[in-house]
Amino acid sequence: RHTSKYPHFYKVHKECMKKFKAVIFDLHQTITRLDPSRGVIYQKILKKHNYCVCPEKIEKAFNEIWNKYSERKISTEHARHFNKKNIEKWWFNFHYQMLKKLGHNNRKKAKLINKEISEQFYGNPRIHKTYTDAKKILSLLKKRKIKLYETQNKSTQK
Repeated sequence: RHTSKYPHFYKVHKECMKKFKAVIFDLHQTITRLDPSRGVIYQKILKKHNYCVCPEKIEKAFNEIWNKYSERKISTEHARHFNKKNIEKWWFNFHYQMLKKLGHNNRKKAKLINKEISEQFYGNPRIHKTYTDAKKILSLLKKRKIKLYETQNKSTQK
């Protein structure tokens, strides 16, 4: 029983839920988020390599490179990465562009930094936090025995 100032929402929501057989989710920024932020995570890594940059500048540089690549280009390129080596190569190029934007052109250090970033993102589940709303929704879907699937960004265009 929900105690909400919008009881009608839950009634409608409950009725709609009966119609679903499965739900597909994108994981990052839909169900989970980074905590601490990407800027803070990267800042700690950069600091180990004697680069002092504030998290806001890191976030800005990351976002500028991401936007420059565009969602379509990212999806298309990621669709071609069938092994860890190619994925790492793609992220190295991305991070190297970001580091150059921050004024750091040392390719050797960039490789070490990229390796540490990958280890944090793929090897440290504590930095990925589930949104509170997502926990509630996932719990509700589980109770109703609705199948859940996770998807990733991938271009459907050839």
